[in-house]
This record gives sequence, structure tokens and C-alpha cells, in this order.
Amino acid sequence: MDFATPYCPMRRSIEENGWALTTRLSSLTARLLGIIGKDHRAFVFLQQECRATKLAITESHQSLRDHRLEHGC
Repeated sequence: MDFATPYCPMRRSIEENGWALTTRLSSLTARLLGIIGKDHRAFVFLQQECRATKLAITESHQSLRDHRLEHGC
């Protein structure tokens, strides 16, 4: 979070969502690395979860960029 910018509840919410998604991706990646060569079905499932989470991070980043442009915060 940028502490030099005035407090904005919407921006904070978007940023916290991005942080949560990033934490989720980290956890999924750790689990993915742990099952390499052990369970192909679980690997494919986790791989898809990682892709979906990465997409959600990209969307969150775009939402934050849009919010900043619209509100200047």
C-alpha cells in the first residue's frame, strides 16, 4: 500500500484482494511443487488453479489501475 496517497477504502479493498490472491498463488505453487511426479491428476488440478489465480491477479491489477485513473488515488 502506498502510504503517501490519501486513504481510500475502495483502493484499500482492491489492494488487499490482490495481496490475498498473491498469497493464494504462492501457496498453490508450493503445493504444486510438492506433488510433481506423485499424482498427475492432482498436479493438473493445481495447475489449473494456479492459472485461474494468476488471471484473477491480473484482473485485480487492472481494477486497481482503473480505480487510480478514475479517482486519482
